[in-house]
Formats: sequence, C-alpha cells, structure tokens
Amino acid sequence: MAQAREKIHIDLDDIEQLFGLVEISHRLGDIGPETRKSIVYLIAKTLQVSIEERKAKRPKLRVSYLPEFSNELFKEGRPFAVEDQLFRIDIYDFFAGLVAGVFDDLQKRRSRRDTIVTFNYDLVCEHALRRFGLSADYHLRSDLIDDQRESPMHGQVDVLKLHGSTNWGICEACNKRLVILSNKVTDSPAEFEALQCPDCKRNGFVPLLIPPSWDKSGYAEIIAPVWKRAVEELKSATRICIIGYSIPETDAFFKYLLTLALAGNHQLYNLLVVDYRAPIFNHPLSLDVQGHSRDLVRPRYLKLLDKLFRQRRFLYFDNGFADFLRGWASRLHLDRAEMLMKADCGW
Repeated sequence: MAQAREKIHIDLDDIEQLFGLVEISHRLGDIGPETRKSIVYLIAKTLQVSIEERKAKRPKLRVSYLPEFSNELFKEGRPFAVEDQLFRIDIYDFFAGLVAGVFDDLQKRRSRRDTIVTFNYDLVCEHALRRFGLSADYHLRSDLIDDQRESPMHGQVDVLKLHGSTNWGICEACNKRLVILSNKVTDSPAEFEALQCPDCKRNGFVPLLIPPSWDKSGYAEIIAPVWKRAVEELKSATRICIIGYSIPETDAFFKYLLTLALAGNHQLYNLLVVDYRAPIFNHPLSLDVQGHSRDLVRPRYLKLLDKLFRQRRFLYFDNGFADFLRGWASRLHLDRAEMLMKADCGW
C-alpha cells in the first residue's frame, strides 16, 4: 500500500479505506486469510482502546427522573446538585434510555417502538442498554446463533447492525454458525478462537465485521435478515433520526437503503439529521476562501432529498450529539420522554 501511495492518494489511517483494500485483496487472492483476520482484530482492538480512553471524557447529562428499577444502577452518579433526585448519567446511557422508552409516559409507551439501525461495530449502545437491564435484539437468524449473553431483566431493544459487530463471531471453517458474546471478542481472543462450532465441530471463530465500502456480499446470507428488517423499520417509521453520518459520496448503499425505505413510507413525520460543525477558531484549516467554516454534510442531504420534502419534513442540527440530547428539540421532534418534559431537568 505504501507503494500505491506514490501513485494514488489514499489515507491508510482511515480504517474503512484500509479494510476495503484488504477485503478486495483477500477476494482476489493477493493476501491470505490470516492477513484479513489480523486487520479485523486490529480494527476491533482499536475501537475497544479508543472507547475506553474516551469514556471518562464523554459528556454527562443531568436528569431529575429515572425509573425506580434503574436508580440503583446509576448510584455513582449520585446527587449532582443540592437536590437528592438529580442524577448525572453518561450521554449514551441517556440515549439508551430515550430509545428504550424509560423516560416516556407509561400509557403512551405502550403504542411506541424504537429501533437503532447502525453501521458501527462497537458495543457502546449495547452496554448502555445493559445498564437499564435491557439487551439488544439483533434479528439474526435464530437457527444459526449461539447466544451466550445473559437474559435481559427488562426486555429487549431492536439494534440492527448492518456491518456486523465486535461481539459477533462466525465459524471460519463452515462460514455459517454464529456466536454472540456479551463483550468484545478482543477481550479474550484466545478463548474466542477456541470456541467449537456445533455444526462442523472445528475450532476457529473470527469476528464478523463487514467492510463499509465496495462490496457487502461476503456474509449476505447471514446479514440479509438484518438489512431486510432495517428497511421494514424505516418504511414504517414516523420519525427517522440520523446521527453522526456524513453521507459520503462513495457510500451508495446508504442512499439505496434510504430510497427503498422512504419509497414505501407514507407516514413519515420528520427526518432529523444530527451532525457536528466544528467552530471556526478550533479548525482554522477548514476555512474556505470566504472565511467561513465549511459545511460539507448539510449540502449532501439537501442534494439527496426532494425540495418539497426538505421544506416539510427535514430538520438539521449541527451542534453535536450531546447538545441535541440536552436540548428540548430531541424530545419535541422525536415525540418522546414526557416524564423528563414534566420534571425540572435543570439543563
């Protein structure tokens, strides 16, 4: 790849580009399976280390309402202010609670259902859901799965991972049997690889990660039910909230997925996009010739969406994920979290 850089501009620090190059090289027989496996483990371990390093720096949100069953779970977030009922929780714990409906009015919650559709491999959402006694329903084929996670105490939330997950393993020999772990496969690689496939009776599971690039057909039979479910959810959604996705020009898959879903959706109320536009003074190199910070993401969505649809249904927030959740907009436009709306949250 270093030799290729002399002729073609490519960012090898971008794990998505690197993974795509490794995948096509593996498909063409230029590299062996061990190289691909090493790259997959490298990606999984990089995600694990980076998340652990940044966890303490993640924003905390203050809430004055938590369901009774979860108060003990958030003990370490004890009174943030003078009032005993004020809790401080991690931004992803708040997001998990919002999606799971734990902040909703109980009567209204009975007619609601929320789904997370993600391209990410990490387990941030799953671990946050676990804090509320919930587990992720991945909608993989049940006849192919050995689910080694603990049973949820309070139910499940649909989490559709279109590119695989760092706690999914697939038998390297038969390429059919799946195992789902509670934690990342990189927590104990030797133990993970020692797992025996109940079908072919051979050892050697590998993480099931799909390159987010040119070809997603490698595990099509296994991942197809997840993609199908994602389209069904988007077709029936009254609100779609896209968080932290820059809609790159190279990702035709997302455009096709959204087009297919919206073509059959006749009850969509809002399409929300949450992004982060860095302040000018933090990124002087991002200035254009007029001296304004470049907004590269919004124009891509505007180009993708019909003008009339944009005017009626499209909402764009560029202050970042944390500010979106802190503000009332997330509750008003998503029509969720009535219990927080009623409580004095002290934002």
